Parts: sequence; structure tokens; C-alpha cells
Amino acid sequence: MGLRDNFRQAARELMGTEAEAPAREPAEYPEDGSQEERGGYRTEEPADEGGAPTEPPIELPPAPERTYIAAGAHIEGNMTAEGGVELDGSIKGSLTSRSALLVRGVLDGDGAGDSIRVLGGRVNGNLKAMGAVSVDSASVIIGDIGAQSLELDGKVKGDLAVEQELTLGEHAVVWGDITAGTAEVRSGAVFQGQVRVQERSEEIADLFRED
Repeated sequence: MGLRDNFRQAARELMGTEAEAPAREPAEYPEDGSQEERGGYRTEEPADEGGAPTEPPIELPPAPERTYIAAGAHIEGNMTAEGGVELDGSIKGSLTSRSALLVRGVLDGDGAGDSIRVLGGRVNGNLKAMGAVSVDSASVIIGDIGAQSLELDGKVKGDLAVEQELTLGEHAVVWGDITAGTAEVRSGAVFQGQVRVQERSEEIADLFRED
């Protein structure tokens, strides 16, 4: 080794030069693009360009179909609605709902619906329901009522035709004929007219049949 080589060797020793580190093998990544430990750090692929995490869309239930007639509103003419109807105003004409009908205002005409509730309302016309009808103690009906079942605690001037259960509450007043499958008349109820309970009419007739 010459003088120049000795000088270079001594310089390297004085400067403390370390041996080169062994080459590092490249990291292996999964082919499916899923999260993986990369160089000691966990990486995540952003769901969109903004980097915000993507959330599944929220499916909201459909809004119920309902027609609302506010207090103070007045409609003249017949009205038919596919969804439910709430009447706080007044209608001069028939009102038909394919769903529930709620009357808190004044209906000058016939009313029909899948079910009918009259709460503090007045109806000058007939009511017809495929299901139940309910009339509270503050309501007045001038007309006939036909229903599958009827719970009446208000005043009715007209005939009642009920296929199944009829309940007359303590404030009920009926001026007209009553036909029902079964009838419950609570203390305080008043009615004037003929009453016929059909459910057991044949059994009752058999009691008086001559042999």
C-alpha cells in the first residue's frame, strides 16, 4: 500500500465512516388493494376526491300522503283525496278519502273514508266508512252513519247502520233508528227510535218458535 493509500485509509477511520447498510427489500402489497401495514404505517384509500370517508346512503321512508285543510279555509265543491284528509276548515260539498278522514271543522256534505274520526266537528251529511267511525262528545252529525264499527259519544240526528260493534257513550244522543251486530249502551246515553241487534236475531226467534 502506498503513501496515498495509507492517507485515505487513515482519513476514513478518523471520520468514522460506517459500513453501508444492507439493501432493504421492497414491501409486498396485497393485490386486492385492501389496507395493509406499509413501512410501519397503516394507510387508507380515500373514498372520494375530497378525502372524506364514504357512508352508505340513508334511505328515508316515504312521507305519508295527507291533505290538510287549515282552520279558516273554505272550499266549495266535491273533493276526493288518495291519502288521508284532516279538515279543520270548512267544505261545502262531499269529501272522500281513500284512507283516514279526520273532521275537526265543518263538512256540509257527505263524507267517506276507510276510517272516520269526528273530533269537535260538525257534519251536515251522511258518513260512510269501510272500517271504524268514532264521534266524540263535542261533535254533531245531521245525517246517517254507516260503518263496520261505531263508537259514538256525540249527537246524531239520523239512522245508524253498524255491521259489527256499536258503542253509545254516556254523552251520546241518537234521534233515529239503530241497526247493529252488537250494541253496548252506557249509562247516560239517550236514543229515540227503533233498535235492532242482528247478531243473535235468529237465536232469539228460535226461543219463541212453536214446536
